[in-house]
Amino acid sequence: MSTSKSVNQQRGFTLAEMAVVVVIAGILMVSGVKILTAQIDGASYSATRIKQEMIKQALITYLGVNRRLPCPDTRSGNGPGALTFTVAAPPDGIENRTTAGNVTTNCAATFGVVPYATLGLAREAAVDGWGNLFSYHLSTVPSNWGLTASFADINSGALIINERTAAGAASLLTSTVVMVIVSHGKNGNGAWTVKGTQAVQPAAATNSDERENTNIVNNTTYFKREYSDNTTASGGSFDDLVMFITAADLIAPLRRDGTLQNMNAVVVQQQENIKNSIIGFMMGTGCNMPANITTALGLSASDVTDPWGSLISFPGAGAVTTLTASNANLIPLGTAASSAFTLTSFGPNRVLGGGDDIILAQTVGLMRGLLGVAYAARCP
Repeated sequence: MSTSKSVNQQRGFTLAEMAVVVVIAGILMVSGVKILTAQIDGASYSATRIKQEMIKQALITYLGVNRRLPCPDTRSGNGPGALTFTVAAPPDGIENRTTAGNVTTNCAATFGVVPYATLGLAREAAVDGWGNLFSYHLSTVPSNWGLTASFADINSGALIINERTAAGAASLLTSTVVMVIVSHGKNGNGAWTVKGTQAVQPAAATNSDERENTNIVNNTTYFKREYSDNTTASGGSFDDLVMFITAADLIAPLRRDGTLQNMNAVVVQQQENIKNSIIGFMMGTGCNMPANITTALGLSASDVTDPWGSLISFPGAGAVTTLTASNANLIPLGTAASSAFTLTSFGPNRVLGGGDDIILAQTVGLMRGLLGVAYAARCP
């Protein structure tokens, strides 16, 4: 009896079976591509968030060292909507001011891209997960965060961040933001590349919220929303990743690590030091107060300059001439209640008055008590 297989037993796949195999393979391939795409998008999203946080930390460090924040990299831009990056002159990561290289002048523009070189970062740190540069907007009102001369630890910003309610209505999240760092997402609409080219701007009809997050709209409003691919929804489709930074975000870490003390406390200590130096001078040299604080007491300019860059006024509040004295011998001149001298810091607004002045007033009576019996005997 033959053990060979029959012809039917040796047949291959039929066309119908092959078609089923191809369909299954196609489904698996599509599913695999979707999974891979989702993984890539997730990695790009995570990398973008990590880089935004890295930029934020670099900005905090920069502020702690310089008492100002860097201006945007705009190359030769003169304002929002006037960026002039080209392939021949792409972003270089260097901040741009009205006078190039002069940090005492204003920002050339408040909107541009992250000034990575000025922050000491590699260019890669300023590129999001999709290969585009982060946009960067710095608030210069009500306080100019780009100037050391304007810095105060009580300053705020004026950039506005909106979100959208479940019903799609725009809702204010905050209106005191100092800076915004924007990744324009996977679609890249409105983003600048490292080559100096710009992606197509978001359409007003289908991407209005993303349009707000670019320099095409000359205002200070931004939208921070969840991802949406619905172009007909309120605000249109949206894939931007928006990081906003407030004054508290900047100042609190600097206070915690000791880089930045409370400025009012610094002034109070400065005034106490000046007062003690005056007492020491009068006890050791003569009966009168020094005619000039810095010269007579050997104090440096930093000793008599408050944290906002103004000289501490002496002898009286409102004295136009700073750090000079006109008061003579405390004894017998003046009654105990009369003023001996006043040390005045003009405060964050750098102008006498306005409610933010910090004043240390000393009466003749207080000074006599501090100087003691020996002084009274020597200077009757």
